[in-house]
Amino acid sequence: MRLYLAVAVLVLALVAYTEAQDATMEEKMTQFGDQVTQLGKDFAEKAKNTFENIHNSETAENIRKWFNEQMEKVKKNLQ
Repeated sequence: MRLYLAVAVLVLALVAYTEAQDATMEEKMTQFGDQVTQLGKDFAEKAKNTFENIHNSETAENIRKWFNEQMEKVKKNLQ
């Protein structure tokens, strides 16, 4: 929810900023498209880094280790 609100505020600020400049509508749309593309790339990069940090965290490793130990116990009991 906060992300949508932040994006909406950024779009409004961008519109106000581009209207204040002396540029043609085509230039404005091109700049807006470039800025949205860059925003998407930045968001994707941050999300990727966050998921990698979570995946490589000590807690995640401990959970995987515990799960593997439990599976080994189940396998051992089934044999």
